[in-house]
Amino acid sequence: MYIALGGTLFLACLAALAVAYLPLTPSALRRLDRRRNVFAWGGLRAAIVERIRSAYPAPKPKTPRAQEFLHNIQLLRVISAFAIVYIHLEGVLAAFGRPETMINVLRFGTDLFVVVAGFLSAHLLTGGRRSGAAYLRNRLIRIVPLYVLLTLCAFLVGNLLMHSQTATLQELLMSLTLIPYGPYPVLYPAWTLEIIMAFSMVLAGCLLVSRTQGVYFASAFFVAVVLAGQLFKPQNPTLIFYTNPMVLDFALGCAVFKLARLMPALPRRVLIPLSLALVLGGSAIIVLRPFVWPDLPRFFLLGLPVSAIVLGAVTFERIGFGLNSPFLSFLANCTYAIYLTHWFTNILSEKLVFESSNSILVASLLLVVTPVIITYLATFIHLYVERPATKYLTDLSTRRTAAYSPTGP
Repeated sequence: MYIALGGTLFLACLAALAVAYLPLTPSALRRLDRRRNVFAWGGLRAAIVERIRSAYPAPKPKTPRAQEFLHNIQLLRVISAFAIVYIHLEGVLAAFGRPETMINVLRFGTDLFVVVAGFLSAHLLTGGRRSGAAYLRNRLIRIVPLYVLLTLCAFLVGNLLMHSQTATLQELLMSLTLIPYGPYPVLYPAWTLEIIMAFSMVLAGCLLVSRTQGVYFASAFFVAVVLAGQLFKPQNPTLIFYTNPMVLDFALGCAVFKLARLMPALPRRVLIPLSLALVLGGSAIIVLRPFVWPDLPRFFLLGLPVSAIVLGAVTFERIGFGLNSPFLSFLANCTYAIYLTHWFTNILSEKLVFESSNSILVASLLLVVTPVIITYLATFIHLYVERPATKYLTDLSTRRTAAYSPTGP
């Protein structure tokens, strides 16, 4: 049953990606542009095509900075996003029997999300490229607007349409500030953002001490915080959250970045089997965890294996095995919207399965249809809400910074 369900999920992911994004590849866009009768919506058609094309810029000669872009990380971002989507389809997976084992396997997506966030932060800040203030400002612009909008939507949906999941105004305010208060935030899947924002705040402070080593100072700080939590066992919900060992996933991502910069010094004949062993070994531990080591700490059986996979994937690219795909890069750009919007679609899918008396046929169809709908919804929100808001706030911040700068106009 588990093998069949796992195969179904794997095929569902492939089908969802193919059905959702095949029409949006550059060659398909060119065909759509020629067949104007396909989109007979005038300005709307042109706007949609133009916005999607903006995510597929024409190839340019690689600058040293562009060569640092890691395409395999984009693949991991996509895998993480869809694993999280399926984690929260528990009501659909329940139609196949006990869903706990499959969900426990898919939980790697959450750890992968945080590890990759740590890796990308270290990658962005290497060489002292940004100050603490600039880093924190960019993080807030990137995370907060869409999160606030969808948290308010989740509050309205939960209180007006799902009376069994009501939240108080105090819980809403705590959620909007990304401060853990005990229960999950109003927008349930966004609890990992509380980890990322906490680490970002500390990291911005550490960058004031050292731009080049601040990311590692922040990692050491959270290692100390988690160790203190394990020693003193705090009772306050906020302290319990911040001393959760999963916070270390962000630090693991920073450590992976450091190791990835050292790996190319090894001979190629060593790097290829080593990278393969890291990816396959980490994947095997993740799959076997619910069956062989169900009670061992998550840090050892998800955090570390996921970090090994990230390290292996990055090393593969460093030695020439990178998945350079504009399609994948665009999809990776939509993962934040997927992460925040999938809850709304998932609750409808679970409702349909419940109304069908847990029909396996209905559940199987929804395993494919749900991620397709989520992908289209997230694409629309990314193109028409997230990107414009990010660009507007970034431009506004840049103008104000220039205005207050001693060298500014």
